[in-house]
Amino acid sequence: MCMYRNWYLSVCLVLFAIVVGAADGSQTFYVGPSGSDTNSGTEAAPFATLLQARDAIREWRTSPAYEGGPVTVNIRAGRYRVSSTLVLTAEDSGTEESPVVWQAAPGEEVRLTGGVSLTKWEEVTDLAILERLPEAALDAVVQLDLGVLGIKNYGTVKPGPTRAEVFFDNRYMTLVRYPNAGFERIAAIPEGAATKRPISNPKRPDLNRHEGPFIYGGNRPEQWAASDDIWVHGYWFHDWSDQYHRIAKLDTVEKAIWPELPYHGYGYKEGQRYYFLNILEELDQPGEWYLDRTSGILYFWPPSPTDKAEVSFPELEQPMLLLENAHHIRIRGITFECSRVGAVQIKGGSDNEIAGCVVRNVGGTAIDVVGGVRHTVRSCDVYEVAATGIAVEGGDRKTLARGDHVVENCHIYDFARVQKTYKPGIRLKGVGNRVSHCFLHDSPHEGIEYAGNDHVIEYSEFTRIATETGDVGGFYTAMDWASMGHVFRYNYFHRIHAPGKLGCFTVYPDLPAGGIHLYGNVFYDVDLIFLTNSGRGMLIENNLFLRARNGLRFNVWGDPKKFQVGGNWRMVERIQELNYDQPPYSTRYPALARLAEDFAMGDDHLIERALPKDNIVRRNVSWGEGYFLNVGAKAGFNEVKVEQNLICDPVVFIGSPTGDGNGRTFENGNEEIRVILEKSGNIISKGGPGLVDPESGDFRFKDDSLARDIGFEPIPFDKIGLYTDEYRTSLPER
Repeated sequence: MCMYRNWYLSVCLVLFAIVVGAADGSQTFYVGPSGSDTNSGTEAAPFATLLQARDAIREWRTSPAYEGGPVTVNIRAGRYRVSSTLVLTAEDSGTEESPVVWQAAPGEEVRLTGGVSLTKWEEVTDLAILERLPEAALDAVVQLDLGVLGIKNYGTVKPGPTRAEVFFDNRYMTLVRYPNAGFERIAAIPEGAATKRPISNPKRPDLNRHEGPFIYGGNRPEQWAASDDIWVHGYWFHDWSDQYHRIAKLDTVEKAIWPELPYHGYGYKEGQRYYFLNILEELDQPGEWYLDRTSGILYFWPPSPTDKAEVSFPELEQPMLLLENAHHIRIRGITFECSRVGAVQIKGGSDNEIAGCVVRNVGGTAIDVVGGVRHTVRSCDVYEVAATGIAVEGGDRKTLARGDHVVENCHIYDFARVQKTYKPGIRLKGVGNRVSHCFLHDSPHEGIEYAGNDHVIEYSEFTRIATETGDVGGFYTAMDWASMGHVFRYNYFHRIHAPGKLGCFTVYPDLPAGGIHLYGNVFYDVDLIFLTNSGRGMLIENNLFLRARNGLRFNVWGDPKKFQVGGNWRMVERIQELNYDQPPYSTRYPALARLAEDFAMGDDHLIERALPKDNIVRRNVSWGEGYFLNVGAKAGFNEVKVEQNLICDPVVFIGSPTGDGNGRTFENGNEEIRVILEKSGNIISKGGPGLVDPESGDFRFKDDSLARDIGFEPIPFDKIGLYTDEYRTSLPER
């Protein structure tokens, strides 16, 4: 029967292609929610599944009617349940002249979902459950037996590809927690209760790494029924490193919590932040939910009536779409939603495009490009996702061959909803990839994480980044001397403040990364403009720094072990593996050739490797609330050249102009620093820089501004951010 059906369908497809194929050799197939996979795939008789459309294209290409023309799959409006990955391979590729297009039918909404719609909510009648619920919740919480809907995999609390969620009108609902907002604090660390790994720094006993139980404050846990599935989530040692733990033991007598192994890598420290999760007794506000995994019953306090909303539960634990070694495929106008992992993966291949799509409510990297060349993610909206928004990796670091992947005109927000740290809105890896005209906002940690060489980030806007962490970068990279050749130009950073220790460093090439040309950017109302730990080869020019708490900081990292073979970050080994002192690295990046000269001096001169050399700060305008420039006292104006800047900050410079190790603070008005800096064309002013109206976003200079005297070039502010095109027909408010 199956063989007959396939033969019959193949004949129908061939006849269909011969009879109705376009004169230009193109072909169109249709998929619809009321279709059938025994249909011929016409508009009047569409297929039911994307898989059948893929197979039909393969069959058509073997028919006598095939002339190499383009092919389009029009998907009609509807919500399509995805239970397995649609894999498109080299066999499914198009060409530059004849691409293969998978798209929502013009003007129609197509949704691919990896979850189940939750309906048939009921009142809670179980007296044992009602006794555990807070009084305020008794008339508000409803329940649903997931088994009635055929759901068998209830998922876990643990973040990752098994995590269960509840989405209400495409927004994350809150797995019940205490406290409802903010954090508890570790009250104490019990002496001798578990292993300690001491840090060899007698001046910082607070850095001793404790592994084992910690003490909670108050008496809230004493109100909870016994459970083996209570969790905690916290920033246990540093404000930039979080982890979820199931509680292995909760001792309400000693007020002690034993986290389930593995312990957090940095241990636990008194005063650090955490909260409790997955406790029925704390279901006390709209939007919270709790799942009893023994009975399969979900308890939920909906934020509004469920009969007027869409409530869903993800089940899919594999990508919805995979392009593997495919070429010239276009995915257009499709919504991917409600999954425990990422939605779209591209592996290898070339010249594929994801355009005008929406990805939301997914548990892994929403759109993940790994390898290949010239892939594009264009005009997509990615929001309400558990982890990373868009990741692209391409190019060869050994040869510095480019990947040329592009992320353009994408709106990415409310990302890292569950996995809080090191899950950026965009991740760039490899060589020669670009981000352009994007808008990223509302995340707990990083905005963009990058690694490799020759990346460009331009004409993009960033706000409300790092809202839950500290010592974090809006743009971040680390541990790679050879990270060079990056251009960050014409970006707008505004209202970026982190609540954790040290705040947010807007651009943060960490130890010992460098190689950035930071040009033509606007920084407004941020914690700190720029920080590097021993980074080299930076050119920071023609930027506007406004209302920053502090400006530019070039640290000299003090741990010499980091700068020799065997250091715990393998910094030396990393650059040796890339042959950094030979072409193409030594010729492409002169700062690395000079680093090789410092290595030739031997381990007796480690300080030379730690100095932030070959950096230039030129033709910037700064009007902040703290310092303009802070340089480690062992470096000076030979390592960080300061030329033709307009400096209106209260503090002009912290450090030593000569790098003699005797750092000082030079306030605005200090004659010594004025004389030194004016020799290289800098202007120090106690007045403002003469902007038209920065409070309302008008960053133009008045005719009498001193910025004109340093040759400051206008920034094309009106070109920064999202733009309208065939996929994005309107813009969000700035």
